[in-house]
Amino acid sequence: MFEEYIEQTKQLILNKIGIPKQYVFLDRILSNPELEPAWKTYFHAEVNWWIYEQQMLRKTNSNFDFSNPEFHKVLQEIDALCFKTARFDREGLKTLADSAAKTRLILLLRPRTTLKWFVFRGEPTKSFKEILLRLDYLEDYRYLAEGFVEWAKEEQVIRTTNDIFSIVEFEKVIERIDNNKIFDLSPDGFLELVEPIYAFFNPLKAQDDDLVIPIEALIIFLDDKGITPISEQLEDKYYQNGFEYITRAEFLRFILEILEEMDSGEIREQTPALNISLPGENFNTISFPTSEGFGSYIIHDDSESPEGEEAGE
Repeated sequence: MFEEYIEQTKQLILNKIGIPKQYVFLDRILSNPELEPAWKTYFHAEVNWWIYEQQMLRKTNSNFDFSNPEFHKVLQEIDALCFKTARFDREGLKTLADSAAKTRLILLLRPRTTLKWFVFRGEPTKSFKEILLRLDYLEDYRYLAEGFVEWAKEEQVIRTTNDIFSIVEFEKVIERIDNNKIFDLSPDGFLELVEPIYAFFNPLKAQDDDLVIPIEALIIFLDDKGITPISEQLEDKYYQNGFEYITRAEFLRFILEILEEMDSGEIREQTPALNISLPGENFNTISFPTSEGFGSYIIHDDSESPEGEEAGE
């Protein structure tokens, strides 16, 4: 899905950086005025991950006592020098450009779902340090990364960067942060939220209302956020009728039409409400947009959830 766009984006990244005969240094990439910030962020984070891997290797080497305080300053200087001299060879650059294009697209379209995979990579737990390093790859939707850090501080759930988080806990927190973000968004605000998607599919064009993106991309985005009544209407009104692309202006007009229909009760009768169970809480949230914003109606349920039926299990 969207393979053509991914390949075009990969080639655009490589063209702006320039494929080297041997190596291209990170500082040259970061100082490139033509390269979009999202790609600089991705390459920057990749190098930080390399350095972290080297730090972990040192810890597993029992032949030397790296906990000795005399090592501390020296190793910090070595890590700083590694960052300063970081470079990518030809094949490594191509591989990372491909990874950046794919990862950014799926994170743009399915941030909740993809973050779990990208951060935890199939493992049930990760340290707070590793979670932060993985979140640092992301330029888009920074409110998710910043919200997670803020939550960790407020809840005082971290004492050191080695504290462990489970994927279930992470998923729950990200969902809450995202719900809070979209709760009070106006239609114009929601359109602004999907702006990075329009930018990804139109990297070389002027930013105006004539830009289009595949309708399928918005359907995936809305489904990931649990706003299925709108995604279903978008599919019914456009996608199933042969429309493949949609402009900003058309999408805003569609949102306003759907809000009006929801206010009149037309869609609510036709479309089952979406139930989202949040682990550890005795209520269900029915999420759909309102005329005031993309809010949520809370229906309280005092009954205990059956054991093992929490979300994600």
